[in-house]
Amino acid sequence: MSTRTETTQKPSKTILCLNSPDGDSIREVLNTPPRPCTPGEIPCIDLTGLGGTDIKDLHRIAREINTAAITSGVFYIKNHGISQDVIEEARLKSLEFFRPPMEEKWKVERSNFNHHNGWTAPGNARANASEGADVKEQFRWHYSPNDDPAYDHLAKPIPLSSLPSEVQPYIWADERIWEKTAHLPGFNEAAKAWWRASMQLARNLTKAVAVALDMPADGMDDLITYPCGDMALNFYPSAQTQNKTKADTSELYQGGLGSHTDLQCFTILFQDHIGGLQVLNKDGQWIEALPLEDTLVVNIGDFLSRLTNDKWESTVHRVEVNQTNEDRISMPLFFGFNLNKQCAVLPTCTDKNNPPKYAPLSCGEWTEMKLRRSYAKTGRNT
Repeated sequence: MSTRTETTQKPSKTILCLNSPDGDSIREVLNTPPRPCTPGEIPCIDLTGLGGTDIKDLHRIAREINTAAITSGVFYIKNHGISQDVIEEARLKSLEFFRPPMEEKWKVERSNFNHHNGWTAPGNARANASEGADVKEQFRWHYSPNDDPAYDHLAKPIPLSSLPSEVQPYIWADERIWEKTAHLPGFNEAAKAWWRASMQLARNLTKAVAVALDMPADGMDDLITYPCGDMALNFYPSAQTQNKTKADTSELYQGGLGSHTDLQCFTILFQDHIGGLQVLNKDGQWIEALPLEDTLVVNIGDFLSRLTNDKWESTVHRVEVNQTNEDRISMPLFFGFNLNKQCAVLPTCTDKNNPPKYAPLSCGEWTEMKLRRSYAKTGRNT
């Protein structure tokens, strides 16, 4: 009697190149279709007690963050303390900003402002140099502590002239963007309310991150007094809107947002109910980070990966083209350290068998280098 031996052929892999000021970073990707994440594959961390007085809550959250950072590089957070009213108002006002004709938005296009503040047109940025231009539109701004109590949680606004001299050159905000959007009722207020709430959450999360990396809870406090706190509103137009845009501009767009890693320490992301976020897991499989009600998404960025000597590897992710009949909004806060601070690999992440891989670098140097590589030239962008 004969027997038959069945063999299972492993899926092939391709090489994914990621933009980096250190030179291209390489990841292997399975040639298989993206799939929804399985239960628990992207952990959901309950932040109840974060910012409170019970040290047990902080240590529990820190342990869960460390596990998630090592195993997946991305996690959901619930009971994060940001009001759903604040989130929803920012989402709705963002739609009101993005939906008018293109010509209205060119008035706040980023080439009119400093340090990449302002609006970026579809096709005018490329998250990955080897992939197509991004479909999304974006409105972006940098951290500012001065003149406006709608910004940081500071008890009293700080004039730029009163900041330490070594900090002043790294305050990259450009207040003119708010002057140019003042005609939109409630937009500025809603955007800043979401930004301010996200900043407070990020500062609380930083304490848990410090504990997770075997540091005191306040071990990173002096690095986030005037942090790299960039906020973006991202607009992924519906399929119908995309067709109109292509007809109007004769541009061909190939992806919602190309494969990339974020450049700061970590990102706090609101994604609406439409979804589209995909994460590359440790096996090289694209998985869909489906929207979970009343949660935000957190992923590890390049600068924190450097500081941990790659113990926490930055999260590779992308956003597929929106193929629904609804416009999609996402609202990420890219949170990093004070832009002027030189940061070396953390001693808690090295030993004699694992010496530091990276030289000291400031978050400002890193951010500026990577942002310059992220934007594609077009005829309208000078």
